[in-house]
Amino acid sequence: MVERLEWAITNMLHKGTEAVLVLSLDPAKEVTISLDELQETPRLTKADLIEEDGFIVGVQKDGTPIAGSVWLEKDGTLYASATELYSATDTLAADLLKTLKISAIIEPQRLEGNEWDSIFLISDEFGFVHFGENDEKVAPGSMKLEECFSRLW
Repeated sequence: MVERLEWAITNMLHKGTEAVLVLSLDPAKEVTISLDELQETPRLTKADLIEEDGFIVGVQKDGTPIAGSVWLEKDGTLYASATELYSATDTLAADLLKTLKISAIIEPQRLEGNEWDSIFLISDEFGFVHFGENDEKVAPGSMKLEECFSRLW
């Protein structure tokens, strides 16, 4: 795998293009390196949220799920609507929250019956994306996390 990555860098596959360098590992442990089209960051509103199998997920206009984890804030505590954190961005967010001494709870959440202060998506593909309108206020914990996250992502 290292040889293929070095080859991609040496041959400057990443230069002069607006694309994402994707490394894939198949079951036979073969590594594939490709350039995928850079996707535009979605504009998300709370109407793009659904509950599926007990988790809150973001969906695109065509109904397909948006890759990433939905996080929510209420009364200074952040919640990841998940049972485990799998992605690099989720791990980064959790580590930042520990450093910032902001409480974080990792467990499925419900949309109904909760008035969330902030809702956002953390995704390997898009980074940190708010669910809401441009003029909507962002809660302090989410704002601090986004500020630190943006510096590192």
